[in-house]
Order: sequence, then C-alpha cells, then structure tokens
Amino acid sequence: MRGLEATSSPEPALRGWGRSDPAIREALAALDRQRLGYLEGLFRAMGFPAADAASRARLCYLALVAEHQLGIAAGAEARLEAGRAQFALLTRA
Repeated sequence: MRGLEATSSPEPALRGWGRSDPAIREALAALDRQRLGYLEGLFRAMGFPAADAASRARLCYLALVAEHQLGIAAGAEARLEAGRAQFALLTRA
C-alpha cells in the first residue's frame, strides 16, 4: 500500500516556492486544473451533474492538498479508513 503510507511529500515545498516564483506558481496552477479536471471527470462518470461533480472534485482535492500542507502523518490503515469515509461522503447522493 505504497500510496497510503505516511511519507513526506514535496507538495508543501513546491507550493511555498510557487508563492515567490511566478513560473512555478503557473505550473502548479496548471497541475491543479489538471487534477481537478480528472477528479471532476470521475464524479461525472458516477452520474453526478456537472455542478455537483465540480463541487465534489474541489472538496476532494482541497482535502488531499490540505493533508500534505498540514503534514498530517498517519499509518496506512488510518489513511485507508479516512479515505473510505471521505469517499462515502463525497459519493452520497
């Protein structure tokens, strides 16, 4: 469960760098748009209307980014449990 292990992420450092470097800021903005578009597509594929899919994608993405920004460390089992709970909340009609 490699992706579920509590490991350090370059995300906070890159976002910090982006606050002072316009090129990095734009690259991160493009990456954010790509990630949000992907998540929105997943929610659309689940049958959610466009506006709902966009809102759910944004909530999901904000939670993922915030976890890295806040440096939340948790074991694989705790992350899996939290992920399941978040999935249930975000996919509820």
